[in-house]
Amino acid sequence: MHSSWRVLATLSTLSTLSIGAGGLAAQAQDAAEARNGVEPGAERSRLEAPLVGTGGEVVGAVSVEQLEGDGVRVWLYAEGLEPGPHAVHFHETGVCEPPDFASAGGHFDPAGARHGKPGTGDLGTTEHHAGDMLNQRADERGIIDATLINRTVNLDRGRHQLLDNDGTALVIHAQPDDYQTQPAGDAGERIACAVIR
Repeated sequence: MHSSWRVLATLSTLSTLSIGAGGLAAQAQDAAEARNGVEPGAERSRLEAPLVGTGGEVVGAVSVEQLEGDGVRVWLYAEGLEPGPHAVHFHETGVCEPPDFASAGGHFDPAGARHGKPGTGDLGTTEHHAGDMLNQRADERGIIDATLINRTVNLDRGRHQLLDNDGTALVIHAQPDDYQTQPAGDAGERIACAVIR
């Protein structure tokens, strides 16, 4: 485990976060940027949010950065998960009320598309919700430490804005997305949620 992530690995043992979950998300992003050759502290348009579990506890952090063209880069850190693949989606409403996070609504889908697997090439390679993303694997310790790219959404500009009037949410599910079952990929319960507002 990278030393920069050790502070995040202690989230479940802390009752209060003196530096704030946003600060943890910033540290998560800075560590990921360092791994990807991005100069720390470089100018960028990003949003940071704590990731909460079904009991309302902080279980990780999310940072979302607007790319120069269409799309966002997501840094995701989560712990306390079952090892194996988990679905990760943007949902339509920026409200994360435990324990089931039903308040986040369905998948973020302003275009009214069918659920599906995002393509890895240009926009619209495969029909899918704007909020659909690839499954992420929790390691044997139950940790996801990942960088994701979503080319069909933007933070606050152009089409498919995450920061619309009611915001959006990033949700982790208990199971992987099968990318076929409508409307949500048979991904199981919502087990963690971060407000994107």
